[in-house]
Amino acid sequence: MKEANKFLEEYFIPKFNVKFMVEPRTNANLHKKLTKQEVNKLDSIFSKQYQKTVRNDFTITHDKNYYQLTDNQLVTICKQDKVIVEERMDKSVHFRLRGKYLNYKLLPEKPKKINADKVNWVIHKTTAHKPADNHPWRQIAKLEYLKKLTKVSK
Repeated sequence: MKEANKFLEEYFIPKFNVKFMVEPRTNANLHKKLTKQEVNKLDSIFSKQYQKTVRNDFTITHDKNYYQLTDNQLVTICKQDKVIVEERMDKSVHFRLRGKYLNYKLLPEKPKKINADKVNWVIHKTTAHKPADNHPWRQIAKLEYLKKLTKVSK
């Protein structure tokens, strides 16, 4: 390690600078200060990003945790949407969909499935009108039935 550092300092860096260094026109510092909005974007830029799918119950799983998306959002969320998960350097987690950040809450445990057997389904009787025996549709159906019978009997 010491020999490598000595090589860099005494041989490589001076030779590299002679080959590629360009003198600036002025010595003024032309760097601009970042705005608050640009500083906030840096957190997103330096985050680990993963793509996850919104589940049918509007939850997202990430790192063995379950996150429930809330009702009030800046963007319309559909089931099976692909969401970008940002795991930032401060260990916070943020979800982004089509450039907008989503509101969510961390669930304490995995959401339980509702057992279809335990759900009380309400079945309503239909109020559909039943056509009378002399209705034209019934007459057409009778004619077709009679034609089939005559073909079969021949």
